[in-house]
Order: sequence, then C-alpha cells, then structure tokens
Amino acid sequence: MRALMSHPVFTVEVYQGAESVLLPCEMPFVTGLATAVWSHYDLNPPTVHQHQQAREEQNRRYSSRTSMKIDALQTGDFSLTLRKPHLSDSGTYTCTIREQERRLTDIQLQVKGQEQTQTPALITGQHVVVFGVHISNFHPCLAHGSSSVLRVITEPQSSQSFRWPRLLILILFSSAW
Repeated sequence: MRALMSHPVFTVEVYQGAESVLLPCEMPFVTGLATAVWSHYDLNPPTVHQHQQAREEQNRRYSSRTSMKIDALQTGDFSLTLRKPHLSDSGTYTCTIREQERRLTDIQLQVKGQEQTQTPALITGQHVVVFGVHISNFHPCLAHGSSSVLRVITEPQSSQSFRWPRLLILILFSSAW
C-alpha cells in the first residue's frame, strides 16, 4: 500500500550548453538502507539515476552526466546534478526515496536553446557592416528623432554570429547596398 502525500513541484530553467543544472531534493532522517531514485517517466526505463549506499546506477542516456553527493544518505541531500543539459532533457523529473516509497518532489526541467546575443546599434541605413560582417536582419525596437535605434540579434553558431566585448564601443557604418 502506498501513501499518497502532497509534494512540491518546482520549475527549473537552464540554457542548453550550460555547465550543469541542479535538481533539488532533500529529506532528512533516512536510514542507510534507503535508495534514492530520480525518474523521468518519458524514458523507458524511467530511472535516470539511482543512489544506494556505495552504489550508483545511471540510465545510458545520462551516462557520465548525472551525479549525486556521495554522502546523500547521511545528509539527506538527494539533489541531482545534470551536466551539459540538452533540449531533449526537458520534462518532469521525480525524486523518490525507496525506504518508505516516499515521493519527495517533482521538478519540471525546461532546457532552452542557447541565449541570443543582443547588442543595440544606432544606424540609419538598411544594412550595416561591422568588422567586415554584413548583417541585414534587424529588428526595430525604438524610433527617436531622425535615427532609428535597432537591435542586432545574432544567432549563436550561425554564419553571422560573432561576439562583441561588453565594454567595446563600436562605430557602425551604414550603407544602401
């Protein structure tokens, strides 16, 4: 017989390519016989990571990407660290302690695409050349006087992507190509 208990549901957001994300789960006062299991029920089998005394098991899909603290059974901190999250890692993860079949928490993980680089630029033409890179897809965000303030958005890993140092002042040359 299982006792159904109310448990918190958290949402954790992270960008794809981040170093890691922590899925929190804590429960003090467990015995050394307990087993902590993280599950993702969209998987078959659903077990993502299992921690029991000195033994750890992982789903192949998460091989070398998940970990829990070695002293989790002593501290009651069963949080799961997921390294290098992928878009396909999004979904609901459940932390269960199999000493009392106690379901502790559900975590809704949302892995987002890489963050866009957004850099404001002041121009008057339709096209702009920045350090020899031609960019023509601008998204207007504000008009003031005779100048239009446009936001240049570069997609990471696209053919037009480049990084601008935060404190670098740029002179942009507009032209009517």
